Amino acid sequence: MIARLAALAAALLVLPAAPASADTWFDNGDGIAFTADGSVDRFTGMLVDEDGRIVALFDFGDEPEERPDYRVDLGGRVIAPGFVDAHV
Repeated sequence: MIARLAALAAALLVLPAAPASADTWFDNGDGIAFTADGSVDRFTGMLVDEDGRIVALFDFGDEPEERPDYRVDLGGRVIAPGFVDAHV
């Protein structure tokens, strides 16, 4: 019996994790992004869809129209989506 439970537990550990399929609102951040015309956009929150794409940026006090599945309080941390630094 114990051997079967151990085998089942081991099998569950090697299964790939299912991707999250939920909207997440990252709030209370210090965000910076660049627009298509190259100007700087400052924001405090962003809504990320189930595919990991940013669908909206929010200014201080703004909230999503529909309640997202999750809310993450960034605690004032800096967020810079799309920023890639190739200096290794």
